[in-house]
Amino acid sequence: MGLVILNGKRFEDNDFVINFDDACLYGRDVQLLESPTGWLNDTCIHYYFRRLASKDNSRSIFLDPSVVSFLMHQCDDDDDLVDISRGYDNWTCSRLFVPINDNLSSENWTTPGAGTHWSLLVIVPAQSPLYLHMDSVPGSKNALTAQAVAEKWEEAYWLTLPYQNERAIRVQELDVPSQRNGNDCGMHVLAAVRALQGVEADASVAVYRAKLADTLEKDLSKNAMFMKDFRREIVDEIASFVS
Repeated sequence: MGLVILNGKRFEDNDFVINFDDACLYGRDVQLLESPTGWLNDTCIHYYFRRLASKDNSRSIFLDPSVVSFLMHQCDDDDDLVDISRGYDNWTCSRLFVPINDNLSSENWTTPGAGTHWSLLVIVPAQSPLYLHMDSVPGSKNALTAQAVAEKWEEAYWLTLPYQNERAIRVQELDVPSQRNGNDCGMHVLAAVRALQGVEADASVAVYRAKLADTLEKDLSKNAMFMKDFRREIVDEIASFVS
């Protein structure tokens, strides 16, 4: 059994740590964030997305990984898609940050924390929605999953409008730094979202690409310990909530 110490308090795997905006962390989740070899689970991703959302004023939506799984595997008809859309005010937002996991296309999708790889899909709703995919492992199968998620989301989006518009969906791949090990894909997703949060939602693809180059690539090239430091930053923030 693992152990993590936060603000002088000891937490084992199943010990409750904090609830931040309905994102509940337990000792095992913090251990994943703290360990240099920790592969982030759904809970870790959701927690950090809620933290970013709490500081966001751009009307962005940071989708919970469990919501993405629900969209892909339990929305079987138009009524289901309309219901999930209503839960997000019919997608009246400036942008969606969508965590992509290769487990979304697996029969084991109901297993929390399953899967082997995370990437990021950014959706900008508009008359002509923009779909941008960022993957720290070039050539992974997540590109196919991102395409499937984009198609499912667009199906839900058009059901909220008084008119329909069927067309081919093009998910554009944006280059991001490659991860240096087999564990940091989730951390790359969090770092990319944090970097892109300062970009105007309706910016051009070139602006999104430039922001990734100006922040994420520079951070990783300047500091070989960037991801380790980033993990420590998140854990230290969690510790600050522990009383």
